[in-house]
Amino acid sequence: HPFHRPPRNSKTDRLVNWKVILFTYGFIGTIESIIAFFMYFYTMYLGNVPPSKLLFAYEKYGEEYNV
Repeated sequence: HPFHRPPRNSKTDRLVNWKVILFTYGFIGTIESIIAFFMYFYTMYLGNVPPSKLLFAYEKYGEEYNV
């Protein structure tokens, strides 16, 4: 039961360690990125812009789009 443990020592015990950081950014972040890219391409597809028009389309635009 969690209430039977003493409180953590704030000087030595950490809430987040390297294992948690690597898990959240490495594993969960990768999954979220893949889903975000999929939803972007799916939304554009629903707007009649197929993924083939989006992939490697940087060369098709002129210098006025470069910031």
